[in-house]
Amino acid sequence: METHFTWKTKLFSRTFEIYEYDILVGKLEKERWSRRTSAEIKGFSLMYVTKGFFKQTALIINTQEDREIGRIAFNSWRFRANIQLNGREYNFRFDNFFMTRWTIANENDVTINYWSGAFKGTIDSSSDSSILALTGLYIRNYFKSRQASAAAAS
Repeated sequence: METHFTWKTKLFSRTFEIYEYDILVGKLEKERWSRRTSAEIKGFSLMYVTKGFFKQTALIINTQEDREIGRIAFNSWRFRANIQLNGREYNFRFDNFFMTRWTIANENDVTINYWSGAFKGTIDSSSDSSILALTGLYIRNYFKSRQASAAAAS
């Protein structure tokens, strides 16, 4: 089953709204001064919790059952990530230098393609996993914030 989402945000906003056929179905919100990001998609609530310092990972937590359902291992040098979600493994990678196109894929041909502009974007998925689609947006924002922090520090 193919799914198509759009998302949008505002300048200096920590919230991303996710739409399916122009109907608000979810959001992704970075908590201020925290390593946590709360998320919701189609009534399912999640929390992404970043751990570590040099080699960072993120836990994907089902907040309704208060249990871990996955992990993300970041490779910040190559801007890639490995996702383990519900016993399956996926790979995240950017498709261009400007980080406006990225993909999540696995060996079973599950592919999610993303495109982003400054304040909006699209998500096209060959999978019906809304959680995986949302996770790709979270990872993109993780790398973009790391990139912005590095630029500000130099």
